[in-house]
Amino acid sequence: CSCMMHHRTLKVVCVSIEALYDIELSLCNHSRLAPEQLMEIGYFPCAPVYPTLAVSLDMLELVSILFVHSAPNERAWAATITKYLKNRGHEFSTGDSLR
Repeated sequence: CSCMMHHRTLKVVCVSIEALYDIELSLCNHSRLAPEQLMEIGYFPCAPVYPTLAVSLDMLELVSILFVHSAPNERAWAATITKYLKNRGHEFSTGDSLR
């Protein structure tokens, strides 16, 4: 961008299937917004204005397909919720109350 006033860079951590890396986006009054710049290079921003994390669209597609094809694991879900609630002071009378 040719405008030196109001110019800044934004460091974004990008997560892809292959790697985790940092990029810097150039932001000024005349440039596209950070989320638009990220989408153009195939990354979904994790915040609507100044994202500091972005996930590749390929990785999001993989995870969504995996979620649809994964069998529900009631034991893992129940254990997770039980531990979460216990950490917040809630306890059940038996260890497998949710299951």
